[in-house]
Amino acid sequence: MARRCGIALLLIALGGPTALGRAFEVKLLSGKENNGVWGTDEYEVRVDKFGTVRNLKLHGVLLMTQVARLYTAPVPRGGGRAPRTVQGEGVGKRGLSINPPTWETSVVKGKRVFRLHHEIAKPSVFDGVTLCHVDNAVTLTATGEISVVYDCRWVHTCRWNNFNVLLLFTDEAARGREFMGIQGDRIHAGRFMPSKDPIAARVRTSFDQLTIQTPEGPVHLMWDGPHNHTLSWAKHIQLTAKAPCVPYRGKVHRGTTGRIAYRILLPVSQQ
Repeated sequence: MARRCGIALLLIALGGPTALGRAFEVKLLSGKENNGVWGTDEYEVRVDKFGTVRNLKLHGVLLMTQVARLYTAPVPRGGGRAPRTVQGEGVGKRGLSINPPTWETSVVKGKRVFRLHHEIAKPSVFDGVTLCHVDNAVTLTATGEISVVYDCRWVHTCRWNNFNVLLLFTDEAARGREFMGIQGDRIHAGRFMPSKDPIAARVRTSFDQLTIQTPEGPVHLMWDGPHNHTLSWAKHIQLTAKAPCVPYRGKVHRGTTGRIAYRILLPVSQQ
């Protein structure tokens, strides 16, 4: 009896029997399920109905304005001007697709998971046929891990001027801060200082891991398999990533598959 009373008093002091569970779960902080801010007491991020992930904050500090957004530019028949298409900019003229992506969210083993399916197609490119299927997943965990996956399957042979994911870091979080990128047994290290020379303020490689020393602690980006990366910081601190199967301004054949997949690990409480 005394033991049960002691436990009850402890739970009351902590805010009730579910206090710890509430503190360490990903929940909707504001907005709607398909266009809202999700997170915990320590970090938050906005996920919209197109799968775009933006405005990552840690302890109230804005670290990244863009966490996941796919940019493509399929070249029309005959080599005409490639339309710029951007995830999160609607459908039709500027969006990835003619039709909205399918969208669903659920809780899987305590993780908040968003799943989308995009069919990349533009009215001005090959009469609007679907060029590529993209299965897109975003997973948020209470322990500060953000996982992003784009599984791509090309169903029409086409030339692409662009097909990559763009991540944007804020000056507040990264300008003047140290970074270290690991590529196999090679290390790329430096500091994000302003530069008038864009070539000197750029690294092109295939990172396995990139760590940025932010004011809130080290933020790690981990990559699932090889990717082609460009890290630049002359004006804006940004990182682009694309699957190796997409050549620079080259042709991707029907039946080709590729993946862009990475995890962001935030310095948050683990218990």
